[in-house]
Amino acid sequence: MEFADEEIAGWRKRLRFLKKGGNVILIGNSGTGKTHMAIAVEIRACEGNYRVEKN
Repeated sequence: MEFADEEIAGWRKRLRFLKKGGNVILIGNSGTGKTHMAIAVEIRACEGNYRVEKN
């Protein structure tokens, strides 16, 4: 499944999956930005007063 940049930005800002107790799985080839996206979501979650843990 592919998303446009606007869709990803909106998804990250809303963090609905956290409110529902959901998880995120980032899948992609090397160099596609998975770590960058994970860090961005973690930062946004912290800004929303969610507890963040890395496994």
